[in-house]
Amino acid sequence: KRYDQKAIKEAKRQFEMLEHFLERYDPDAIKKVFEECGELRKPFIQALELPDKEFREAWESVEYEQKPFREGTAEHYTARNERVRSKSEVLIANALFRAGLSYRYEYPLILNGQQFHPDFMILRMRDRKILIWEHLGMLDDPEYRNQALEKILFYEKNGFFPGENLIITFETTKRPLNLSDVNMILKHYFL
Repeated sequence: KRYDQKAIKEAKRQFEMLEHFLERYDPDAIKKVFEECGELRKPFIQALELPDKEFREAWESVEYEQKPFREGTAEHYTARNERVRSKSEVLIANALFRAGLSYRYEYPLILNGQQFHPDFMILRMRDRKILIWEHLGMLDDPEYRNQALEKILFYEKNGFFPGENLIITFETTKRPLNLSDVNMILKHYFL
């Protein structure tokens, strides 16, 4: 009984300290210091943490070369007028665009000395985390399926895990990807 009384008293004390801390804590305080600087000074400051708008603009401004398309392959274009490899990737890209999410299509990524081109690399602004979205569109083909499995295992060995920072969608001829699936994923991870 004495232990319980002391433990409850200490728990209440700890809770009160946390409440006091949270009343004063501002997770955006460092960003605000930069935002409060005059517009003429900002270009000369290397901010510790950029405000969301500047961070997003910097992320989006990175130029890169996509993986080349083989001659004679079908041409599919998104709402941003970028060429992608399939109708399902058009569906994903357009949904990302409509949701106002920053993404890169087939951005070259070096993992363990090997270059990969994930279908989509997406910036989640709320925590500034990068997520990879791989769409596996030809699971009816056994060779493609084996290569896809190897790719996913390689991602896992390099810190990208399904349900965490790796999104995987898939389809077969009998079960194509649809907008409802894509929107459900967007809602879960980003919105």
